[in-house]
Amino acid sequence: MHTEEAGRFTPTTLDHAARPRNFGPMEDPDGHAILTGPCGETVEFWLRVRDGRVQRVHFMTDGCGSARACGSILTTLVEGRSLENAACGQSEILQALGGLPAESAHCALLASSALARACADARERTRSRTRRGSPTEEQRDSTQSSLGARGTGACAQQPITLSVRHGHAHCILCGQNNPSSWGVRFDAGEGNSVHGRMRPNADFQGYDGILHGGVIAALLDAAMTHCLFHIDVQAVTGDLHVRFLQPVSASATIDVRAHVVSATSRLFYLRAELCDGDRLMAWGEGTFVRRNNGNGQT
Repeated sequence: MHTEEAGRFTPTTLDHAARPRNFGPMEDPDGHAILTGPCGETVEFWLRVRDGRVQRVHFMTDGCGSARACGSILTTLVEGRSLENAACGQSEILQALGGLPAESAHCALLASSALARACADARERTRSRTRRGSPTEEQRDSTQSSLGARGTGACAQQPITLSVRHGHAHCILCGQNNPSSWGVRFDAGEGNSVHGRMRPNADFQGYDGILHGGVIAALLDAAMTHCLFHIDVQAVTGDLHVRFLQPVSASATIDVRAHVVSATSRLFYLRAELCDGDRLMAWGEGTFVRRNNGNGQT
């Protein structure tokens, strides 16, 4: 914060803005969310949960001092709380800081909303591990598809799929009527989730032997799109955030899963994960906008 502005902020706010607590990403979080505010600033939260309680919270923001202060103090407020009661409202953050100027109050709302979404993601991951575990062999057999099958026309022999019904018949990833389609297929899991298994080949390399990052991003996006298809929603990707954790071998058999984190009447927030066996290789989060007509516009 500029010196001339400092007099408008409390000592607590100035302290957290200058020395934000728990700042930086977290490895292997149990919950995660990222949100963009009305001024274009981004706030990101990571949670670690043990025995139903928030053990640790990290955050990052590219926003102003008020955004840093709100994220910082929020991490100190929620540590030790039960996951079910971890969310803090805007008013609680403002009270803890001793208030903010009116034009900065939205920073507290953005931090509150991002944390609430991270908590929702942690709860959904917990439910998913409990109800699904790893895909069964029967599920894996039914969802196997070789990305190397593109160009064979094999996908045109499949029965009518959700891709056709939802206008993706010629999609390069999943299109049943596209002879060059990768032939990707996702099956519904329990709740609002999908899962699929893919075997890439050397055609999809970036660096030698490594699956191209664009392919990974496309697979994560496709999983989230099909998650919406399975609840009879057509939507277009409004925002996609991908985190690459480890290089993926171009010859690996990879599992992709996605689930709905939260939704409004128009917007849907989803998360997808790409795994090689038990190893999480990449994850993605997306905001999808409901599609109301045939040209992709809402």
